Amino acid sequence: MNNSPILVTGSHRSGTTWVGKMLALTDEVQYVYECFHPNGILRKKRIFDIWFKYLTTETEPFASELKRIFNYNYTFSEAYSLMDKDGKFNLRNTPVRIEFYQACKRIQRKGIAPIPLMKDPITILSVPWLVKHFSIRPVILIRHPAAFVSSLVRLNWRFDFSNFLEQEPLMKDHLHTFADEMKSGYKDNPVKEAALLWNCLHHVIYSYKNSHKEWIFKRHEDLSSDPVREFNGLYDSLGLTFSTEIEQKITAFTSSENIGEVTNQKQIHQLQRDSRANIKNWKKRLSADQIAVIREMTAEIAVNFYSDEDW
Repeated sequence: MNNSPILVTGSHRSGTTWVGKMLALTDEVQYVYECFHPNGILRKKRIFDIWFKYLTTETEPFASELKRIFNYNYTFSEAYSLMDKDGKFNLRNTPVRIEFYQACKRIQRKGIAPIPLMKDPITILSVPWLVKHFSIRPVILIRHPAAFVSSLVRLNWRFDFSNFLEQEPLMKDHLHTFADEMKSGYKDNPVKEAALLWNCLHHVIYSYKNSHKEWIFKRHEDLSSDPVREFNGLYDSLGLTFSTEIEQKITAFTSSENIGEVTNQKQIHQLQRDSRANIKNWKKRLSADQIAVIREMTAEIAVNFYSDEDW
């Protein structure tokens, strides 16, 4: 068995939580919540102080801290840290930090370490660095631009492009063609802002797809259309055991008997839903004019992942 860590990444709102949780149904892996998230597992260390950190030649403190996490060496004080990266009281993600701490203690007692499975869309710009330092096995998710935009608009999640612009190596290596648009930022237009963000992230994903044929790339829509078959294939590709029990659980999570749309529009995750109905929820959330804007803005990159029929 390949015991190298597994990474589930892609843009945020691309189903990384769902896919990570479905892969973590096996005891062969341990789910690790977002390390690159400023309020994630490593919040107390304050080393990820920007969204979508771009690591290339840097080593420390990032490598040693992530190695510690992958070795399940996580402290009580980290789990119960109540201050965010700015030193302000903030309970965000405290439950997942406590859950991971408890899992680490169980693993240490048993003396048998499962494969780390890190779910973290915020790593998407640093996947090559993670592969280099940890031989990590990436599962990179892709989502339709209109679905991505509709999800961000529903949650009122805005993005400050200074997170990209202030990372000079990132701009030079990948995102220089978007610099002028980023500087304008579309602050008065959440739909255009989200479409630009989709372009930036999927421009990088497409470059990965061209240069790393050995990595796993999956469209959210394909996983949602036939979840049992697709997850069976994913388990096989990762060397994980796809049991009858796991198949039944995935069926229960994705069945047409589940709701197709979230009932609370501010709810971030709804893992148990009708996965097929969810594919085209964006058509109900967005107006025809909004869809036209998204399609025009993302056309050059989206054509690499989606056909006219997908619109």
